[in-house]
Amino acid sequence: MSLDPLSSNLGQLRAKHLARRCLFHYNNNILNNISNLNSTDAIDYILQDNSIAYNEPYDPLPLDGPHGYWLSSGVYPPDIPNQGRKRGLLSAWWWYNMINRVNLKDKLTFFLHTTFTIANGDVGASHYYYDHLRLLEYYSQGSLREIAKKITLDNAMLNYLDNTQNNANNPNENSIILSGYNYNGNISYKIYDLNSKLVLEGEAKIDEPINISSFMNGIYLITLRFNNRAETHRIIKN
Repeated sequence: MSLDPLSSNLGQLRAKHLARRCLFHYNNNILNNISNLNSTDAIDYILQDNSIAYNEPYDPLPLDGPHGYWLSSGVYPPDIPNQGRKRGLLSAWWWYNMINRVNLKDKLTFFLHTTFTIANGDVGASHYYYDHLRLLEYYSQGSLREIAKKITLDNAMLNYLDNTQNNANNPNENSIILSGYNYNGNISYKIYDLNSKLVLEGEAKIDEPINISSFMNGIYLITLRFNNRAETHRIIKN
């Protein structure tokens, strides 16, 4: 038996439930406005593009010559140093803007981010990460089928899936290569299976392969420790 669509105004209780589900934050003014609307009009209201025009993220370092608004600098992306820090700045910039804007589009963008998952340390140049975030935002109100096609051409996703190195002439399903980090020392790693059992540990440098040929096919987690940082990433062994 199908449910009849709600035709009356939402009222305070339903409006509060909708706001909690669809927005990162809301205030009494928004709550009062959507409580006097029916469900269709309420969705249209919280989808309206009422955002301000945010400046690009700014890199204040180095102090003697800040890289500033590096995304629009015109320099070839991989040639710009300190990409790891810039990806971190991008993550903070994106999250700050999302949680401070009252729009359903931001929740939809975050949902797409959890669906088409990447890790900012594995995407290559920060420009690619920025383009990836803008791609998710652009299609946040569009077709899931369409964005699934577009994501296969996304530079950040291609780097994350190692598609720039993994090909018929250079198969690397049996190794992991650490890349995308601005660090010259040894990186300590530990690899666990999904039962939290340690299966491999050691140290490796950037672009040095880690042999996982003995692993059974499946999903693993690798923990990296270097330069007072700790990161965990997912590995899929096929």
